[in-house]
Amino acid sequence: KPCQYKVYYGGRDSGKSTMFAKALLRLSFDEKCNILCCREYFKSIGRSVYSLFMDIINSVDEYKHFFKSKENKMLGVHIENTLTGSIIFFDGLRDINVDNIKSVHGIKYLWIEEGHYISAESWDIAIPSIRGSGWGNDKKSGCEIWVTMNPKYETDFLYNEFIAKGKSKYGDDLILKKLSWRHNYEHLSEESYKNIIKCRNDDYEKYMHMYEGECLRKSNVHVFSRDF
Repeated sequence: KPCQYKVYYGGRDSGKSTMFAKALLRLSFDEKCNILCCREYFKSIGRSVYSLFMDIINSVDEYKHFFKSKENKMLGVHIENTLTGSIIFFDGLRDINVDNIKSVHGIKYLWIEEGHYISAESWDIAIPSIRGSGWGNDKKSGCEIWVTMNPKYETDFLYNEFIAKGKSKYGDDLILKKLSWRHNYEHLSEESYKNIIKCRNDDYEKYMHMYEGECLRKSNVHVFSRDF
């Protein structure tokens, strides 16, 4: 259902990114809309969720006829729904060119992946520009902000913004959902399942962070630093 903020968080193999990508592909058929997918920094198209979208598209025969990967100077590599004209494009919050954003009329959905890396500075600078790209402040027609994240530290900006304080701050304007690998059990490979169980048996606190989405404790930071 429409909601101003949707935040799915948890550990590895929970399927939250796949859920969001599938949902956005479906929504691109409802009307012509622009969908922006961001991380803190956009280093390359290969390290964005572009490949996830393309994997889903290539796995569904009906989608292959409608979605095309394109490239131009303003948007770079992007995906177009040729039936509705909806566009999915990719950028970094730190890298956003405000003039380019304003020239893209009406960003309907903003998906922030790896939300635990987003800084307060990026959020404060980029979000007003994206929100002002053609929709205004009307909650019914405005830009929905979707966030996926594997929480890292309790001090992370978006952890505090949505997980720690979100319900009191945003109320019904926030859908907050925690997921783990158990929500995605039917889609786990045998190897992934074995890795999860091995991690749980070998190092329970590490397992709780990696697969259950619990924040690192300060005493564990030096232990896990080499793994992240």
